[in-house]
Amino acid sequence: MAKLYSALWLLLSVFVFFLPVRPAAPHAKGGTAPLGTGSDVMGAPSMEYEEGTLLATVESEEDAQEIASLYGIDLVSVRYGLAVFHTDRDIREVMEQGALNDWPRLEPNWYYQSF
Repeated sequence: MAKLYSALWLLLSVFVFFLPVRPAAPHAKGGTAPLGTGSDVMGAPSMEYEEGTLLATVESEEDAQEIASLYGIDLVSVRYGLAVFHTDRDIREVMEQGALNDWPRLEPNWYYQSF
């Protein structure tokens, strides 16, 4: 019986960890990221994100305000070290601008799947 459980566990592990990652369909209120940046694994970010919202970890509200002024985006809130920003521009362009200028990194607000 133990061998059966071991074989089933191995089969399940291979099935879960080696499934191909496929892009999700665009969300009505969001966008999709380039291929290869998300995952379909439970509890992991999908390929969908909230359009216009960016996140960054910060030490203080002053750090968040400095990031907002660098990028030319609006600071929405700062709680528990997480700053939430809003922009009307394409968030991929905003993130590319930061990467080119070596500014603090921003991330999209990914939708998480729990199925």
